[in-house]
Amino acid sequence: MRGFAALLVVVYHLQQYFPGRVIPGYLAVDLFFALSGFVIALNYSHRLAAGLSVPRFVEARLVRLFPLFLAGWMLGSAKQIVGHLIGDERAMAWPRLAVALVSNLLMLPTPASPVLFPLNGPAWSLFFEMVVNILFALALCRARGREIVAVAAIAAVYLVATIGAPEYFNVGWSWETALGGLARALYSFSVGILIFRFLDIGSRRVSPLSALVVVLMIAPMALALPQGVRPEGELAFVLVLFPLLVIAGARYEMMPALQGTADLLGDLSYPIYAIRWPLIALMGPILAKARLGIAASCLVYVATIVALGYLVARFFDAPVRRWVGDQLKARSSPTRTPPSSAVDVA
Repeated sequence: MRGFAALLVVVYHLQQYFPGRVIPGYLAVDLFFALSGFVIALNYSHRLAAGLSVPRFVEARLVRLFPLFLAGWMLGSAKQIVGHLIGDERAMAWPRLAVALVSNLLMLPTPASPVLFPLNGPAWSLFFEMVVNILFALALCRARGREIVAVAAIAAVYLVATIGAPEYFNVGWSWETALGGLARALYSFSVGILIFRFLDIGSRRVSPLSALVVVLMIAPMALALPQGVRPEGELAFVLVLFPLLVIAGARYEMMPALQGTADLLGDLSYPIYAIRWPLIALMGPILAKARLGIAASCLVYVATIVALGYLVARFFDAPVRRWVGDQLKARSSPTRTPPSSAVDVA
């Protein structure tokens, strides 16, 4: 599910180089937040209740998120610096770029740009992911169900009250829309926690319904909503459809014939998401000039981003996380321990 959602976001960003309809692929971010709420609650509720400290929790989450965040930061920084060297007028001015380089490296929004993360725009969602993760460790993991419902309800009311042209649900990436991004993260993440709390998952069952879940997710987001019903349609996706998809994904396993592909796309979802934006900025103009058409261009780009995502995941993310995990375990152990295969950052 995560892999297909990441590919939809990729196609959405590629559309800027081709005129025509716009599919709401950005809504996949809300699905990511809902899945994250469920997975974090599943993997960390009992650990935090058993005494895992908030700093150790944040440390584990940073080990999971930061290496690929760093890869996107490096690609985006290289794009900006090369832009200066070749005289690209769209490159950020040096003083603003210097501020953005430092603040974005620290996984913080920059005050030097209207965009929170100008070096890698989609990093705004990773920032809010860390925000809601920290809120979970501080309060939501111990909150009663009705308190989490209240958080989700307040966020939903804000979204319903503010959704509208021209951005609709495509908010959170700029200072002007930052509150909308926080509301998106709070609503979907809280719903994911509630699904974990109250859904009797039991043993997951292998079923053709798992493939149907993927179809139901892709089909609506691959279509351009008519402008007249776009606000209502996007609200329906985020407030209703995505929670149902998380429930279905929690209850049903993919059929064996599709499990390998599903696992691969799931593993590649975060690498694809983290590096896609600088790569689109590089490849988009080239593909547009090649006049391959939107379908062929999407195929070329998706094949490229999947291949690069695999390489980044295997030769950058995994080794960095393994090394950091070994350092953290060595630091916390009173005696020298052999290197571990990976830090536990579910």
